Amino acid sequence: MWEIGLILAATLASQPQAATLEGCEFVDQRWICRYRLPDVQLLTSPPTAPETVATAPASTIPLSPVTTTAVVSADPGVLSEREVALVARCADSTWIALCLPSQRVEARRLRDQAQAYEAARLQVGALLSENECDAARVHALSGGYLGLAREVQALCVESAAPSTTSAATDTTDEDGEATSTGTHPAEAADAGD
Repeated sequence: MWEIGLILAATLASQPQAATLEGCEFVDQRWICRYRLPDVQLLTSPPTAPETVATAPASTIPLSPVTTTAVVSADPGVLSEREVALVARCADSTWIALCLPSQRVEARRLRDQAQAYEAARLQVGALLSENECDAARVHALSGGYLGLAREVQALCVESAAPSTTSAATDTTDEDGEATSTGTHPAEAADAGD
C-alpha cells in the first residue's frame, strides 16, 4: 500500500501544479468542496525578449512560374475514396453499425447518385454502340454529367475522323497513268441514291 502512495506522489510531482482539494462538507443538502490553487505570478509588463543573434540575409532563389491545370469538377455520382468507404460502411448498415443517422442518410444519397450515374453510363454506351453520338451526348447532358458528355464528344470526334477519309487508293499502272481502286465518298453517296 505504501508503494502505491509513493508512486502516486511521484506522478503528481511530475505533473504541472493543479488545484488541490482541501476538504468537502455537506451543507444545505449539497456538497461544498474547497480547493487550494497553486501560486500564480502575475506579470505587470511583458516579459523581455531574448537577445536575437544577427544572421546573414537569406539568399533568394528565383522561382519558376507554376502552371496549374484547371480542376474539372467530377460528375455527380463519381465518388471519391472517402465517399466509397462511407457508402460501403453506412448505406445498407444495420442498427449495430458505427454510423450516425446523418452518415446513413448521406451514404444512401451517394449510393443513389452512383447508381444513377452507372445507369446513364450504360445507356450512353448502348447509344454509342449503335453509332448514335448525338443521342448519347444529349443523354449524358440531360443527367447533368458534363464529364461524361465530354468523353462522348471526344470519342465521337475520334471515330468520325477516319470515316471522312477517302476509301479509294490511287495507284499507277505500268504505263504511268493513275488508276483508282475503290470508290470516293462522293461517288458512293451518288451510287447509294
